[in-house]
Amino acid sequence: MTISTFIPSWRGCLALAVGLVDGFLAPLVIPAYDGPGVSVPQFCLAIFLAVSTMLVCSFCFRKRHGADVVAAAFTAAFAAWIFYEVIVRVHRVVA
Repeated sequence: MTISTFIPSWRGCLALAVGLVDGFLAPLVIPAYDGPGVSVPQFCLAIFLAVSTMLVCSFCFRKRHGADVVAAAFTAAFAAWIFYEVIVRVHRVVA
């Protein structure tokens, strides 16, 4: 077993980069508790982040390189947690 088994290819690095972008941009989507709610640009940004994350992670899962699958799983789990928090916060503001 060589060290290249544990290093993600460009697909895995892309998945990790998308997760990093999700981490930086998702707080912009989360509305404040006492704010006006979610605006149209915030909603569009959330949809764009979710779709791009799903596409990149599914691309990594299909190739079946071990390090890419781990990177995609980490990114998918992190993105799912972020978007769960977005949905909960939007639901609290709207309700």
